[in-house]
Amino acid sequence: MIRGFLILTHKLLLIPNDEQRLIHHFKSFILKLILSVMITNKTYFTPEELIKFSDDDFKSYIFLLQDNLQKKLKTGETIDEILDKEDPFESLEPLLPEEVYPVLVLAMINNIRSETVMEALIEGFNKGRDNYKDNT
Repeated sequence: MIRGFLILTHKLLLIPNDEQRLIHHFKSFILKLILSVMITNKTYFTPEELIKFSDDDFKSYIFLLQDNLQKKLKTGETIDEILDKEDPFESLEPLLPEEVYPVLVLAMINNIRSETVMEALIEGFNKGRDNYKDNT
C-alpha cells in the first residue's frame, strides 16, 4: 500500500505549477486515508515499516494515533481497557529512545500536539531509527 503511495507521489510532481500548492495537502490526505484504513482494521505499522517514514509522515502517524486513541477515550473506555485490547504504542517502542518513549505515551493520552513535543518526538524518532537500523 505504501509503495502505491510513493508511485502516486511521483506522478503528483507532474502537476502544472499553478496547482502545485495542492500537492502537499493531497499527499497528507492520502497518507491519512491509508493510515486510517490500516488502523481501523487494527493493523499498525511495524518498526520495519516505520523506519521508512519521513519526519512529516511520522508526525501525521502520531496525530492519527492520537485521534484514534482520543475517539476511544471519549466513548468512555479507559486507557487500561484500551491497552488490554491493543497497544497503540507497541511498534513505536523499539524505535524511540528510553527518555522519549514516556513523552510519546503522555502526549498520546493527553492529546498534546505542541510543536515542542512534536519536535522532541521527531528528534527521538530519528535517533531511534538510526539505532534500530544499526542493530538489525
